[in-house]
Amino acid sequence: MNPYLKLYDEVMGQSRDGTLHWRQIGRGDNADIILDSLSVVRQFETAFQRYGINYKLLCVEKRLYVEEDLFLGTEESVGELLVVRDGELVDRLAEPSLGWYRLQCMANEIALLADKASRLYEAPAEPTLP
Repeated sequence: MNPYLKLYDEVMGQSRDGTLHWRQIGRGDNADIILDSLSVVRQFETAFQRYGINYKLLCVEKRLYVEEDLFLGTEESVGELLVVRDGELVDRLAEPSLGWYRLQCMANEIALLADKASRLYEAPAEPTLP
C-alpha cells in the first residue's frame, strides 16, 4: 500500500472512532506553511501521534479558480492534509498523492466531525433519577 494512503486511512480511522478531535481554526492561520494560503476557505486542526512522535494535522479546503478559456472559468474546491511538527511542514498530502475525490471526502467528513452547531439544536438527554 502506498504510504500516503496508509497515513490517510489511519487518520480517517482515528477521526471516525473519535481518537482525533478536529476543531476549526481561522482560515488565515498557518499562512506561512500553506501553499497559496489566500485561497483557503476553511481549515481544521488536530493533534496526532505516530510512532511516538507528536504532529499537528491540518485539513485545508481551498477554492481555486480554473480558467477554461479566455472568458470562461470555474471555481474548484480542493482539499489537502498537511502534517506539521514544531511549526514546520513535514509533508503535504494533495491531489497527486491521494486523488481529488478522496481529499474532498476527507475535507467534508472532517468538517462534519468538527461541527459544533449540531449540538446547539440537539435535545438534551433526559436526566436520570438516582
